[in-house]
This record gives sequence, structure tokens and C-alpha cells, in this order.
Amino acid sequence: MKAANAQLNAIEAMFEDLDPSAVKAIVRPNPILRARAISWLRFERPNLDGQRQFLEDFGIAIAHQDADNLYGKGSGPSPYFYHAVRGAKARFLGVGFDLASESDLAIAAGFDGASPIRDVEGPGGGRFVRVVNP
Repeated sequence: MKAANAQLNAIEAMFEDLDPSAVKAIVRPNPILRARAISWLRFERPNLDGQRQFLEDFGIAIAHQDADNLYGKGSGPSPYFYHAVRGAKARFLGVGFDLASESDLAIAAGFDGASPIRDVEGPGGGRFVRVVNP
């Protein structure tokens, strides 16, 4: 596990509303990157205050909340593992994976359709690349 003040290097896979029949299997004999751990889960929620109450009812501490974001923290050293953004409907948006190094971020930034390397806006800081699950 990371120290409480460690910054993340992460890749976030976003899931869009895709036609399942259009999804093709990707066959790769060797992984391009290796995730060390799941860093966060990201959800869209219309009611962040209601979501906060739900998380607190299950013992999840709130790391930060503002008008459009809610970050939940567990008992470990990670600054957060749950991120909800205000949106029109309740749905799963994506997952962040902890990568070993900044060089892994550069590899991920080279994927088709990937974002440039960006700063993590949530608690704890760090950097990430956003990719969309094909």
C-alpha cells in the first residue's frame, strides 16, 4: 500500500454506453502495462448529499466534497477510493488503476484516443491518463 502522502500515477478506463455486439476482444500475448492496484472507482450521481449519507452509513469517511464532487476514503493510506461526480443519472463511469511509474503514464498517453497526462484533481494529487474502454 502507498504512504498517505504518496502521489498517484494512474490510468483511468472510462466506460461509455456502447453496443455490446460492437465490442471486439483484444488479444495481446504480453501486457503493455501492469496495474499494481485499483486506485479509485468513479460514478455519476444526481444527489451527492444522499450519496454521502449512504457512504457514511457504511463507515466510509468523506475525504472531500464540493458542489460537483464527492470523494470517499477507506481505512487505508490511499487519499480516496471512491469518486462521485454530479450528473443526470446514477451510473458507473470508470476505474483508475495504479501504475508503477511516470514512464507507464507516457505509454498510456500514446494509446489511440488517450488523453494527455493530466494532474489528478482529487485529494492526494498525482497524475493520470484517461482512456476509453473499447
